[in-house]
Amino acid sequence: MKYNFLIRILDKLRYEATTKHSSRYLPDEADIEKINQARSRAYIHLYLKVLFGILEFDEREKLITDNPYDGGIDGYYIDKEKKVIYLIQSKFRITELNFEQKEIDLDDILVMDINRILEGEETDDSGNQYNGKIKQLQREVSQISDIARYSYKVTILANLKNISKAKLVQLTGGYNTEVFDYQNKSIGHVKQRWALFRKKFDVINIHQQVIMEMRSGFFQFWTFPFYDLRNTERAVIKKKWSGLLKEVFMDADNFVVHYADPKLTQDERSLILAAAVFTDLQYFEKKS
Repeated sequence: MKYNFLIRILDKLRYEATTKHSSRYLPDEADIEKINQARSRAYIHLYLKVLFGILEFDEREKLITDNPYDGGIDGYYIDKEKKVIYLIQSKFRITELNFEQKEIDLDDILVMDINRILEGEETDDSGNQYNGKIKQLQREVSQISDIARYSYKVTILANLKNISKAKLVQLTGGYNTEVFDYQNKSIGHVKQRWALFRKKFDVINIHQQVIMEMRSGFFQFWTFPFYDLRNTERAVIKKKWSGLLKEVFMDADNFVVHYADPKLTQDERSLILAAAVFTDLQYFEKKS
């Protein structure tokens, strides 16, 4: 059930693809291999969207390096506010059983050329030129004036059990590492409430406390403001009109998220984005 829900979300993300990326993300539905490749890439989109609040498809796509000669790095994100550079290794599984049980091969972690790439080397150990996205990462890192104040974090989107934190750090060349598997820690959840002529959801934190309420207005069915317990607006989700053809025939909905409160924590922002995805699937999805 959890895997099927994930597939629905990944397919939503695929349909966000702009025209120049449509061939990669929207192949013929009969071509299962290419569909799975597109979902694998959308899996990284999901991480970038929820964890860092990157809403624009092209902005996320720019950060995905997964291609031949990527040095084992599938994506990255430079957080200039927290001064952290995230390096992503992702292994998406195409069946529910493998998604829940199959672990990433440790050799996949060992092939990450993190030190070599961050030191500005243009080729791997075999003399192959790194791809353009990796060179883009190198340029962006080289342009950070206070790079000495930055830290690095390796993010592994895959199952990896029975391995110590110290061993992970050793495998990645001494870098702090975090693992996001199918049972990843909860930061909270969104719960629907019954309401007459309106849509209502409670946003609940990890301690099972309601921290915000999302509700639509009587005459604003495509607008979903979030209010805290003091009835102060914290954020707003708005569904944008995509055009008649897309609204009727495609599964490509556009949402804009505005964070009204700059003091929202990263977990709160992630929960708000999760609520946007849930709202889309619950009320606007046209495909079964």
